[in-house]
Amino acid sequence: MSTLGERFKEVRITRGYNQRDFASELGISQNHISSIENDKEKPSALLQKLVCYRFNVDESWLSDGVGTLLPESNIPIVDGSINEDELFVAKYGELRVIIDSLLKERSGDELKYTVLALNYLVGMLACSKVDPENKSKFLATVCSVVDEMEKLAFQSSTISNYGKKDYGHFLRYKNMAEKRISAIEQQIRIMNNVYLKQYGVDKDIVL
Repeated sequence: MSTLGERFKEVRITRGYNQRDFASELGISQNHISSIENDKEKPSALLQKLVCYRFNVDESWLSDGVGTLLPESNIPIVDGSINEDELFVAKYGELRVIIDSLLKERSGDELKYTVLALNYLVGMLACSKVDPENKSKFLATVCSVVDEMEKLAFQSSTISNYGKKDYGHFLRYKNMAEKRISAIEQQIRIMNNVYLKQYGVDKDIVL
């Protein structure tokens, strides 16, 4: 059976990433990726979940070597191809299970803010006041904002893995965090400009 590090490397290669870009996508250092793939360090449970979620990898396969790299799917294959819409609907089904589990586990303020965050996100995704021809662009920017926020949150959670005197890591984290915050701001400007243009305002928001 392959090692956890070997399976980690297989995910990276099959998804077409070199170590540097894979590390950037996950918000960790290239050295950490290299150490994981050589079985010198073990990826945290949180990192394993992030890899599975972001790259559509089966959790049991990655953590224990059970099954196959791709999660089992009930989506029918016709003429060797998968309907992309059905694939995303199936993904939504998996997300519903995760959301239901989160709601059952939480109470008080944790439950309150989880539900409110979902409510705000659904409101943005509905984009009821966005013209049909602009919806795809608007939804793409919403996706980009949430993606950058997720990466930023994960990067923050890895700080405790390093010693207080590891100034090089903290400097790298600071630089990456600033880039992600800048990216979030840029995507929010794009979202606002979508609204402005449909009301006849030609000048983009530039901050």
